[in-house]
Amino acid sequence: MAIKLRSSGFVTLTCSSTISSITYSVTVPVTIGFLDIKLPGLDGLEICKKVRRRFSGPILMLTGLRSENDQLAGFNSGADAYISKPVHPRLIMARAEALLSLGLRRELRKNGPQSPGNAPDDESRRIDLKNLRLDAEDRSVTIGDDPVELTNSEFNLLWFLACRADETVSRRELFKCLRDHDWNGFDRSVDIAIMKLRKKLGDHGKRPRYIESVRGIGYKVNKN
Repeated sequence: MAIKLRSSGFVTLTCSSTISSITYSVTVPVTIGFLDIKLPGLDGLEICKKVRRRFSGPILMLTGLRSENDQLAGFNSGADAYISKPVHPRLIMARAEALLSLGLRRELRKNGPQSPGNAPDDESRRIDLKNLRLDAEDRSVTIGDDPVELTNSEFNLLWFLACRADETVSRRELFKCLRDHDWNGFDRSVDIAIMKLRKKLGDHGKRPRYIESVRGIGYKVNKN
């Protein structure tokens, strides 16, 4: 699972003991936590309860226990999602992205677009940039008449940039929205996410049509 997360742009930290998992949740800026129930020492349910007191991010239970009582115990301990093994890693990643996107949507509602020129209509919830259209109602993106398939996190990233078209958005701001904690100055997950997004949009980093790099600061979406 850690390998799959790293290949998707996450920086991962694995814990070899129950004590380290509790310690890291306090001392390290964690974005999302994955827990099994059957663990040596404290079980995953007890760890979840202890971690939840200090950690507000999403926690996903990934375990071989399938009963209804086990699932209820997981949610009651503070987990946000419960997945029974065996399961394909792609489904785990999709669930993790959905959980992470909740934090970004809260951020968008709280710090939404202020400029009337950039703000989507309250009824249509659409943004048009050149031949690029974003529709928040069905979370769709089209270039001309061609649909662009984006993940939840990719749509959220593009929407956030589009709401602030022609404005430079720092990596720190983008990281805060994507990961819901402060950027440490070294994590490259925002740059990796932008690279993947550009590829799907048919954009080129050196000759950008939609997403422009602002050296040393971050990125901006060009309105015209």
